[in-house]
Amino acid sequence: MYDIGTEESEENVLVVTHGGWLKNFVEHLISSVDQFSLFNINHSKKNTICGNTGITRLELYQENKKDEPRQIVFTSFYDIQHLTSTGKHSVYADGV
Repeated sequence: MYDIGTEESEENVLVVTHGGWLKNFVEHLISSVDQFSLFNINHSKKNTICGNTGITRLELYQENKKDEPRQIVFTSFYDIQHLTSTGKHSVYADGV
Protein backbone atom coordinates (compact mmCIF):
# COMPACT_ATOMS: atom_id res chain seq x y z
CA MET A 1 0.00 0.00 0.00
CA TYR A 2 1.28 3.44 -0.93
CA ASP A 3 1.50 6.38 1.41
CA ILE A 4 -0.61 8.98 -0.38
CA GLY A 5 1.70 11.73 0.88
CA THR A 6 4.76 10.51 -1.02
CA GLU A 7 5.82 11.37 -4.54
CA GLU A 8 6.17 7.66 -5.39
CA SER A 9 2.45 7.14 -4.85
CA GLU A 10 1.35 9.23 -7.83
CA GLU A 11 -1.28 7.38 -9.82
CA ASN A 12 -3.77 8.15 -12.57
CA VAL A 13 -7.29 6.78 -12.44
CA LEU A 14 -9.83 7.11 -15.24
CA VAL A 15 -13.49 6.96 -14.29
CA VAL A 16 -16.13 7.02 -17.02
CA THR A 17 -19.59 7.60 -15.64
CA HIS A 18 -23.00 9.15 -16.06
CA GLY A 19 -23.35 12.87 -15.35
CA GLY A 20 -25.95 12.20 -12.64
CA TRP A 21 -23.52 10.03 -10.69
CA LEU A 22 -20.81 12.68 -11.07
CA LYS A 23 -23.18 15.35 -9.73
CA ASN A 24 -23.91 13.20 -6.66
CA PHE A 25 -20.20 12.52 -6.17
CA VAL A 26 -19.41 16.26 -6.25
CA GLU A 27 -22.26 16.90 -3.79
CA HIS A 28 -20.72 14.27 -1.48
CA LEU A 29 -17.32 15.96 -1.66
CA ILE A 30 -18.85 19.37 -0.92
CA SER A 31 -20.84 18.07 2.06
CA SER A 32 -17.86 16.20 3.55
CA VAL A 33 -15.92 19.25 4.75
CA ASP A 34 -14.27 17.26 7.53
CA GLN A 35 -12.73 14.89 4.95
CA PHE A 36 -12.13 17.10 1.89
CA SER A 37 -11.06 20.66 1.14
CA LEU A 38 -12.12 21.66 -2.38
CA PHE A 39 -10.29 24.17 -4.55
CA ASN A 40 -11.05 25.71 -7.94
CA ILE A 41 -14.60 24.34 -8.13
CA ASN A 42 -17.12 26.21 -10.25
CA HIS A 43 -19.95 26.68 -7.76
CA SER A 44 -22.33 27.92 -10.48
CA LYS A 45 -22.19 24.46 -12.11
CA LYS A 46 -22.21 22.28 -9.00
CA ASN A 47 -26.00 21.81 -8.98
CA THR A 48 -26.22 20.92 -12.67
CA ILE A 49 -25.65 17.60 -14.40
CA CYS A 50 -22.57 17.28 -16.57
CA GLY A 51 -23.47 17.23 -20.26
CA ASN A 52 -22.59 14.33 -22.55
CA THR A 53 -18.84 13.85 -22.89
CA GLY A 54 -18.12 16.59 -20.33
CA ILE A 55 -14.77 16.21 -18.61
CA THR A 56 -14.09 16.69 -14.92
CA ARG A 57 -10.55 16.26 -13.67
CA LEU A 58 -9.52 16.18 -10.02
CA GLU A 59 -6.15 16.12 -8.32
CA LEU A 60 -6.09 14.73 -4.79
CA TYR A 61 -3.49 15.59 -2.20
CA GLN A 62 -2.93 14.41 1.34
CA GLU A 63 -0.73 16.41 3.64
CA ASN A 64 1.59 14.50 5.93
CA LYS A 65 -0.90 14.98 8.76
CA LYS A 66 -3.37 12.09 8.46
CA ASP A 67 -6.06 13.91 10.47
CA GLU A 68 -6.19 16.80 7.98
CA PRO A 69 -8.77 16.78 5.15
CA ARG A 70 -7.58 15.68 1.73
CA GLN A 71 -7.20 18.56 -0.68
CA ILE A 72 -9.04 18.19 -3.97
CA VAL A 73 -8.23 20.57 -6.80
CA PHE A 74 -10.61 20.68 -9.76
CA THR A 75 -8.46 21.20 -12.85
CA SER A 76 -11.53 20.94 -15.08
CA PHE A 77 -15.23 20.80 -14.18
CA TYR A 78 -17.91 19.72 -16.67
CA ASP A 79 -15.63 20.96 -19.44
CA ILE A 80 -17.01 20.68 -23.01
CA GLN A 81 -14.38 22.73 -24.85
CA HIS A 82 -13.38 19.66 -26.87
CA LEU A 83 -16.80 19.79 -28.57
CA THR A 84 -16.26 23.21 -30.15
CA SER A 85 -13.90 21.76 -32.77
CA THR A 86 -16.59 19.29 -33.87
CA GLY A 87 -19.15 21.98 -34.63
CA LYS A 88 -21.54 20.53 -32.02
CA HIS A 89 -22.27 23.27 -29.54
CA SER A 90 -24.97 21.39 -27.71
CA VAL A 91 -23.71 19.23 -24.87
CA TYR A 92 -26.47 16.74 -25.63
CA ALA A 93 -26.14 14.37 -28.57
CA ASP A 94 -28.69 14.88 -31.36
CA GLY A 95 -30.34 17.75 -29.47
CA VAL A 96 -31.74 15.47 -26.76
